[in-house]
Amino acid sequence: MKKIIITLFLLLVLSMSLIGCAKNDPEVVSINNQIEELNNIQDNRESILEIMNIREEIELLSSKQKKWVETKQLNNISNKVSNELKDSMKWSQYLSKETDFVLINSLVDLSEMEHIMQYPYLGFLSSQLPFERDNEEYVNMFIKSISLPFVEVLDYLECAKMIRDIYSIPISPVRMSSLRFSENGDIKSVLVEFMNGWVIISYTKDGVAKTYVSLVNVGSEIEKSLYGY
Repeated sequence: MKKIIITLFLLLVLSMSLIGCAKNDPEVVSINNQIEELNNIQDNRESILEIMNIREEIELLSSKQKKWVETKQLNNISNKVSNELKDSMKWSQYLSKETDFVLINSLVDLSEMEHIMQYPYLGFLSSQLPFERDNEEYVNMFIKSISLPFVEVLDYLECAKMIRDIYSIPISPVRMSSLRFSENGDIKSVLVEFMNGWVIISYTKDGVAKTYVSLVNVGSEIEKSLYGY
C-alpha cells in the first residue's frame, strides 16, 4: 500500500512538472507576450497583420503547447479589430460577419501551385491573352502579396462594383491572375484580382463559388510591380 502511495505521489509530481514545462515553454511564452503586446498597437491594419502572423506561429506548435496559448484573449482582440476594419469599409454591407478573417492557406494550398496565368491588358477592348509566370522569384513575390487576412464576400458583383465606383476603376485595364493547381489530375484555378490595392480571390470548391476580399490594402505599387503597368 505504501509503495502505491509513493508511486502515485511521484506520478503527480512528474505530471505537475510537465505541465509547468509546457506553460513556460519559450515558444509559448513568446507567443503569449506577442498577444499581450497587441493591446499596445493602435493601428488596426498593423494589428490584424500581427494577429495573422501570430496565428501562423500557433499552427506550428504541438497540441500540448497550444493548450497554454492565450487563444481566448487573441480571439477577442481579433474579433474587435476585424469588425472595426469591416465597419470602416464602404462595402461592409457585403462582408460576412460570421468569422473575423481567414488566411489564404486555409483556402488553398499555395505550395501546390504550378503556374500563375496572367491576363495583361493590351489596349482598349483588345483581347486578353494569358501567359504563364513560373519564375520562382516572381511566384514568391506574388504569394507574399496575397498572404493577407481575408473575409468572405456575400455579393461579389455588388462589392466589386462599389470598389470600382469608389476608386474610379474602369472595367479595363484589369490586373488579374489565375493561380493554377493540379489536383488528382485535374487543373484547378483560383482567380486573383487587384483593385486599387484591394485583393479579391474567387474560386470554386465542391461546386460552390466563394469570393474573399482582403481586410487590408496592399497598395497600388504592389500591383504595378506584379503586372508591370
